[in-house]
Amino acid sequence: MSSVVWWNLNYKFRIPIDVTNPVNDVFSVGSPISYILNKNKTVDLNKIRNDFEDIEVIYFDGVSHEVLGRSISVLPDVLKADFDGEELDPTYPYTPLEVVFPAESSFVGQEVDKYFIYYGNFSPSLLSSRPAYLAQDWPVAISPGGVGFSYLKPNEDWQNDKSNKKSSKITFTFYGDRVRVIANKTSSSGYALISLDDGPAQSVNFYSLSSLQAVVFEITDLHAGYHHISIEVEGKKQATSADSYISVHSIEYKPVPNVQYAKEEHQEIAELSWEKFIVGGY
Repeated sequence: MSSVVWWNLNYKFRIPIDVTNPVNDVFSVGSPISYILNKNKTVDLNKIRNDFEDIEVIYFDGVSHEVLGRSISVLPDVLKADFDGEELDPTYPYTPLEVVFPAESSFVGQEVDKYFIYYGNFSPSLLSSRPAYLAQDWPVAISPGGVGFSYLKPNEDWQNDKSNKKSSKITFTFYGDRVRVIANKTSSSGYALISLDDGPAQSVNFYSLSSLQAVVFEITDLHAGYHHISIEVEGKKQATSADSYISVHSIEYKPVPNVQYAKEEHQEIAELSWEKFIVGGY
């Protein structure tokens, strides 16, 4: 048990996280750290709020505590099964709850008694204020799973899930090997710049004389892992378009089996179906 003083007594539980750098290289500030909680043994037992708002990641530098930003994703259920894929206990659901947060210091080797996850505070007025942290800011993560979505300046640049303001942006993070973007194409749509994993942007025309939903971007040969898409309003339109609006209906991605979890839980590894993340429509 850690001897570090408790950060906030309004939180009933904490988990010390020993972070290991497996390679002989410096683990840089801002690099993502991933920790998996068992949702069934925390949220479902009323130890964590249903909205996860009481999950706080705290960094202790030896003198003071600092609240870190974090992102949270509920990953696909894992069932306990034997090596032949026959379930040993169908009542054993394991729903991984992934907490991703940025490294606060650079190091080689291991960091002990520096990072803690606190939870179990059910009084909203006593919750901590934390800095924002978007998973898509860090496309490389330590363990697989989950998705993250964000509108940049959602209330300022985006109205009713659409925008014609140049440089307005949507970002989406996923773990998989294929992805496609489905647009709301209209007679007032313009061009968007779509890029994957910070690569070269592709200019895509969202215009259509009649309103419809259609695939405007697709890649089917990605390596299995974390990827992120950026969709940015280019501020351009073809001559026949009434405006330069961009609206994304949905983003579909193909998850890949989580081999690490499957092996640990003796789960049969099977191909997963396409997942659809609905963004908006009009």
